[in-house]
Amino acid sequence: MLDYADFYRIADCANMNWKGGFAPIEIAENAYNYLCEFQSSKEKGEPNDTIKYLLTNLDEDIANGEDLEDIRYWTTEIRKELGLNEPII
Repeated sequence: MLDYADFYRIADCANMNWKGGFAPIEIAENAYNYLCEFQSSKEKGEPNDTIKYLLTNLDEDIANGEDLEDIRYWTTEIRKELGLNEPII
């Protein structure tokens, strides 16, 4: 089950890979926002636009050979908890 710490690591990875240039407090805020959007998606039974966008970007990182182990774990867990299928990459 994903928690704030997972979404903090996702936000930190996103900041580095997507050249966000965010300060640590902004990374923490992004992590909190991702967590809230994820929880909202779980309640609704489908991913909202923020989670869709996050998954798309993480999938692109996988396709580009970025830090695969963590990113694959996050995308797999997000999809599993939301009842989504894995993409074909």
